Amino acid sequence: FYDRLGKLLGDNSFAERLENRTYDHFEQEHRHLFSKGGLVTGFKEIDDQLYFSKGDFVVVQALSNHGKSTFMLQLANRFVNEDENQSQNPLCIFITYESSPLRIEEKLINILGSEFNEREPIQYRRNSEEKYFYADHKEFQRTITTYNKILRENKLHILKRINLEKIPGLIDLYKSEFPGRTICLFLDYFQIIETESDLEDWKKIKAIAYALESLAIGKEIIVFSASQVNEKRQVREGRDIYNAATTVIDIFNHSHSSLELNEDLRKLYKEKIRDQDIDKSICTFTVNKQKHGSSFTLKEYFLFDGYSFGINKPQKFNPFGYHG
Repeated sequence: FYDRLGKLLGDNSFAERLENRTYDHFEQEHRHLFSKGGLVTGFKEIDDQLYFSKGDFVVVQALSNHGKSTFMLQLANRFVNEDENQSQNPLCIFITYESSPLRIEEKLINILGSEFNEREPIQYRRNSEEKYFYADHKEFQRTITTYNKILRENKLHILKRINLEKIPGLIDLYKSEFPGRTICLFLDYFQIIETESDLEDWKKIKAIAYALESLAIGKEIIVFSASQVNEKRQVREGRDIYNAATTVIDIFNHSHSSLELNEDLRKLYKEKIRDQDIDKSICTFTVNKQKHGSSFTLKEYFLFDGYSFGINKPQKFNPFGYHG
């Protein structure tokens, strides 16, 4: 039976494992994928409830220009630098469809500077001979040292515009070159992922969504994709992105000018607050678990300085924000 099953499935090794399956096998595999194979963010109130495991397909949604790309890049940076994740030796692949890799690198360096309280390593200056100020190596020593370590240890690779159909082969290449590492794939962003498919509108979106879900499960990696939503906090193409996702993260910037100028959203607008001599936006962080978990909201949890998200320290975690 198991020989015939293996031939039918095209996977003889799976059939052999099934023949001799025990609880001990289950526990060993479950620990590997979900208990010891997951990653945390370093934000305590988030990590107490949310844990990213191999096989997860995570959607990060927000209105246009509300920080989707920045949050995903900051998440990748925290995955590779957080002490608790080091046993997994995470490797993050960030594929940009909207910007050039050089712009994403610029954003990453400014995220590091912001997280280390070294301010902005790279600044635009209108009236200077060179339009950008570049970091002084002494003043931004921690930022530059960390950035070089990320590159030297192959912790984060930024790639451009890879067709959906080529991504499985890309993951196979990384898994063979860097065996034993937890791979996180970031796609920026969902609606403009390039594909050879002739499908249009919601049918195309549906196909991409379930392809990414299958990729996460089949390759035992964690997949993240940004998704742009409209003013009603919905995607135009329908719910297929969310139906495929394990987890949906919503970032809402209450201080964004688009809210202040919009009659329907003006009631959600909040003035920026002054923190460490910088005006920062107030942001709410919401998680909706589609599968394998619970949902929660951290109201006004983040402050966003344009470069990275930091905790709004006066905010105390409210357990009544938990929805179960």
